[in-house]
Amino acid sequence: MKPQDWKKWPPRKRKRYAEALLFSPRGHYLVGKALAKAVALMREVPRPFREQSDIEDMEILLEELFPLGLAERNLPLPPEFREKREALLRELVKRSRLSEAGLRIALSW
Repeated sequence: MKPQDWKKWPPRKRKRYAEALLFSPRGHYLVGKALAKAVALMREVPRPFREQSDIEDMEILLEELFPLGLAERNLPLPPEFREKREALLRELVKRSRLSEAGLRIALSW
């Protein structure tokens, strides 16, 4: 969450805070979630207007750099992403020693 006095912070401090968030597990989850939602929406655009190269590049980022975004259960993902999501959840549960429900709470679902 944004600190209450965020607007009073000097730019350098805000940037450091944002970078720390980005490189944290929470930041990876948020960026991945945003990418997954954007890809899902962009796939709904009719073919002549669909930005397929952008979709594919965003999928690369999602799969390779921000896979925590695939853990989001409420996204309409294509089958290949659903399989990756299930594998990711199994791996996260195993690594964290939490149940799937506990993991969702930890990631603020």
